[in-house]
Amino acid sequence: MQSTHRLQRPIFPSALAAALLFSAASTAQVPVAISPANQSTFEGSSSTQLPLGRHDARFQTIHDLGNTAPLTITGIAYRRDATGTSGSVGAFDTIMEVRLAEAAFAPSNASPTFANNVGSNPTTVLNQTRIAFPAVLRPNDAPAPAFEFFIPFGQTFTLPPNTPLLVDLTIFGNTRPGGQVDANFSVHLDAHEQPANGDESVSGYRFGLGCAAPGTTRLHTARFEMVRDLLGDLTLDIDSRDGIPNLGSGTPMTAMIASMTNAPFAWPGNPSCIFEPRIDLSLTLGTNDGMGDWTGTLSTIPNLAPGYQFTAQIVSAWPGGGPDQLTVSDPSTITVPANRTQAPSAVRISSSSDRTAASGTISTTVPVTMFF
Repeated sequence: MQSTHRLQRPIFPSALAAALLFSAASTAQVPVAISPANQSTFEGSSSTQLPLGRHDARFQTIHDLGNTAPLTITGIAYRRDATGTSGSVGAFDTIMEVRLAEAAFAPSNASPTFANNVGSNPTTVLNQTRIAFPAVLRPNDAPAPAFEFFIPFGQTFTLPPNTPLLVDLTIFGNTRPGGQVDANFSVHLDAHEQPANGDESVSGYRFGLGCAAPGTTRLHTARFEMVRDLLGDLTLDIDSRDGIPNLGSGTPMTAMIASMTNAPFAWPGNPSCIFEPRIDLSLTLGTNDGMGDWTGTLSTIPNLAPGYQFTAQIVSAWPGGGPDQLTVSDPSTITVPANRTQAPSAVRISSSSDRTAASGTISTTVPVTMFF
């Protein structure tokens, strides 16, 4: 049974408050806009297979791009998820048609009926066409340094100022990686969730490997997610698995180490355990359960600026149990989330298995989209 904790204490001393500024990722094309808002420099909080991982679907997205001048759009692009999934995606192709229009509603007022969302100037910018997409690996940073899934249009579209944009995309078929025709598959697109409570979150970018507790082959792992609520307060969710188990003959503990500087070194008692960050901060979290797990939330974090980054890692040890009674998790790069207003800046309406459906399901989890 997992242990769950909520710690009401600051996790950053003043020395860490001066965090590093996150740099914007470069893209293969110069975008005129990226949606949802803020996602040009932030990894999305989710992953999606829609729309490119489906073979018979209709998919609408409504975007508030915040443009105060007309935007000329010649295509759209999606990027690879970096934090949620680590597998590669083979080359594939998709038969699709794309229509753009001025949306009839703002994202927060979207209708589940596709026809209702189509406003002025509906334009077929891409007639039914087979588009080939390249094989991609998991990005080596978050967000992905480039958008790799490009859909160039055959006709441009000009969006008036202060007008929401409707993207209406129909999928007619595909050839998935490996050659199977007309089948759904996992394409691992980066997506961002915009919950109604206004939270913004960024999952840690996991890299490297943890090490195994003595007598096991399961590597110690940890997932981090930093959340900023509508008031600007920050919390850090931690899910540590397979550290030193609490078997009743000692008190295995879990701690977090963090720094803005990486200085890897191997633990002498178990050289497969690599400490990644320089230990500028060490915070004891609590006692492991019988599986070696610790799950909890750190709150009352100082208000670090959006985009600041640090490396974090979980250390699990049995004090007095010998130098080999220690594990470290895989490390993660953690990015402080952006601020958001409560209303979502983008929304999707999707029918993922029937392109002829008149209506779909509304969701505020939207693939991160570049308009160029």
